[in-house]
Amino acid sequence: MQRSPFFQAKRLYFYFYDGRYHRLKDGVIDIHEHAERPGTYVANFTLCSVSGNGCSNESYYAGNVVYSDMLIRFTFFNQLNPLEEDLLYIFNPLEMRDYTDGLLCGISSADLMPCAFRCLVTLNPQELDESLRQRLLFSKQEIRRWGKLNMLLIGNRSAEDSAFL
Repeated sequence: MQRSPFFQAKRLYFYFYDGRYHRLKDGVIDIHEHAERPGTYVANFTLCSVSGNGCSNESYYAGNVVYSDMLIRFTFFNQLNPLEEDLLYIFNPLEMRDYTDGLLCGISSADLMPCAFRCLVTLNPQELDESLRQRLLFSKQEIRRWGKLNMLLIGNRSAEDSAFL
């Protein structure tokens, strides 16, 4: 059985929509094997955002990666503010594709409150356009489901479930 390309990826591209600022944000995750502990993996995460006046802001995180058959977990710490820890869970797609959905949880740097974002992680860079923004927005159906369950869930959408890519 062939493994998902996310197992072999050394670089991933990360996207989410921040409704507070009405902006798409993107980043890059670089993964490599830990030098002193073979078989374990570490990652660096650079998150970029552009403000309304066109200024760019980058945040730098370092952390660990844990692989499983269904999920991949990243634990990141902001290199300038150790209080800011982010946890990223992405689906390890069962079918061969170059994108997957995930959930980023952490502390908002804007107001220091716990938060979570739906995100998209891809093997190839994406255009920051309206179709990507729509892909990252929550649907009314999802919001109703979460209200009934009192829990935020992110599904593993395949190509048939999404008009993306």
